[in-house]
Amino acid sequence: MLNRFRSFSGDPLGDRLASWTCGTDGSFTTPQPDRTGCTEEWVDGIADLINNNTNAVDIAGNITDELDSVENEPISGGGILLLSDLIKDMTDLHMEQTGSGGEEALEANRDYTNLTFAIIDSLLDESLGWKEIPEDASRHSASSGLFEEVLIFCSDKIYCICNVPTAIIPLRIL
Repeated sequence: MLNRFRSFSGDPLGDRLASWTCGTDGSFTTPQPDRTGCTEEWVDGIADLINNNTNAVDIAGNITDELDSVENEPISGGGILLLSDLIKDMTDLHMEQTGSGGEEALEANRDYTNLTFAIIDSLLDESLGWKEIPEDASRHSASSGLFEEVLIFCSDKIYCICNVPTAIIPLRIL
């Protein structure tokens, strides 16, 4: 199954255009076309899940499933940019949903943190999508925003646990 793309305009029938700029010598000026205005349908579905107050841990699980799916093409530059923003909204939703804490909230925080780090790892590993974002400032903002949001979440929870392949690493944010 191939990903279908649409414009960020919100119009599912909107233009699905990418651009690839040529230099004066006729060669392309970037390694890939600019697809920052295109996003995968499943990424748009994540925004709907957040707006519907779906459990944030479940949403994070859906994202990791989509990113890990062998049926999907690599995520587009537009998908990376949108997911970078959506992770912030998803983290806010998770913080609202976990409320005052307790044992259930601690387990949800662990699950959310593990899934969020898996999402970030997958997104940073998407070499094609990052090449489709021609502006340095946009790439920097998206990549910095991914880490910033997790650190803000962890600092708010004071003690955050992330699962790294063979070890549990406690992160203490002072």
